[in-house]
Amino acid sequence: MEKTYVQTLTGLGLTSCQGRVYLELVRMGPSSAKAVSASAQVTRQDVYRIMPTLQKLGLVETVIGSPTLFSAIPIEEGVSILMKRRKREHYQLRVKTQDLLENFKNVEEKKRKEEDFAFVLIPPREADVKHRKRSLSKTKETFDSITSKRRFSQAVFHMFDTLNVVAKRGVKIRLITEEPEKGELPKELENLAKTSNLEIRYLSQPPKAVVNIVDKKEASILTLETAGWAQSPSFWTNNPSFVAVVQDHFDATWNKAVPVS
Repeated sequence: MEKTYVQTLTGLGLTSCQGRVYLELVRMGPSSAKAVSASAQVTRQDVYRIMPTLQKLGLVETVIGSPTLFSAIPIEEGVSILMKRRKREHYQLRVKTQDLLENFKNVEEKKRKEEDFAFVLIPPREADVKHRKRSLSKTKETFDSITSKRRFSQAVFHMFDTLNVVAKRGVKIRLITEEPEKGELPKELENLAKTSNLEIRYLSQPPKAVVNIVDKKEASILTLETAGWAQSPSFWTNNPSFVAVVQDHFDATWNKAVPVS
């Protein structure tokens, strides 16, 4: 039975020795450290070490005299103090646990976002065309593209309707290609450039890379830059580091390209 009582007190936050000392003091009344040591079977050194802790908890009081005696508060009050302390610790633990979960929730969300970054090789023809139209149609702010003259007229033919909708929605579109022959630029594109945020600049040489960038967040690179429309696989990614590299290449090319006169 004694062991069960001690276990109850340890469940309320005391150590085994602290529980035994407190229970003996409750039974014995005011007692010296020597008497408590003998009754509780705890060394006198440990009794002297334990008493300040029990006093700090409010479970034991010192009776000044010669010798100094120690007195336990009634068991009902002692258990009440320990239960309130336990509840307070439990509440503090819940707060800390919540903070822990929130912190690692942010870590997990960040990790998931990082894991969402993808590198995709899109096959040519139908899959490539659908992907390009889908990327262009969902553009919200900017669409940048470098393409070869061979692909340019074909791209305008296949993508003009989508390009028209996006441009009139206020998206800033920048296109770079080789300078066309006179009359080679489609009239529809010329008119769109006059009435929207569409800008076109020309290169004197074929581009070294054919790329598209959507909202500075997604980029695609043609793996065969000399291939015709929808005749080459394309490498697509939303990885920020890779997109930044492609964007830097576009911006540098844009600054060297010649504006439409």
